[in-house]
Amino acid sequence: MTDAPEGGKVSRIAAHTQGLFADLREWIDLRVDLAILEVEERLDAFKNDLALGITLALFAFFASDTVLSIVTGFAVWETVVTAVSTAVLALF
Repeated sequence: MTDAPEGGKVSRIAAHTQGLFADLREWIDLRVDLAILEVEERLDAFKNDLALGITLALFAFFASDTVLSIVTGFAVWETVVTAVSTAVLALF
């Protein structure tokens, strides 16, 4: 009968299994990091779209206010500023 030398089949299988678990753990960590990056990218895209929408809305408001003030002589922006100023003063 032959004795199993140190570092035989069982220890080799154990070493491979530990290596597989280490690789699996690393793969899971990388997947979690990827998921976090994807969420951050989607959030950044949403924030950029929101900023663009707000900018376009303000531009459209001021453009329409300018056209209305030229055509009718009534500026909506002046009314908005007056209303906001009055509301702020009423709070204090």
